[in-house]
Amino acid sequence: MAKVEVSSSSDRSKIQAKAAQLSALMSLIHDASLEDFVSLAESDRVNILWLASDLAWEINQQINDLEKDHVD
Repeated sequence: MAKVEVSSSSDRSKIQAKAAQLSALMSLIHDASLEDFVSLAESDRVNILWLASDLAWEINQQINDLEKDHVD
């Protein structure tokens, strides 16, 4: 991934907050927690993965928006 210059501390904070949320969420399905995740109801697993996907998309979107702002 290319290095992105963040235009303001607010932009940086938003991206960092989303990344922290995604990291915390992914810890639910990593290593020892995987067994607990698998034991959840299928609908809960689907919703957790959907949330992770949405957070990843939002992070990428914010970075892409910043890259566009720096190209213009």
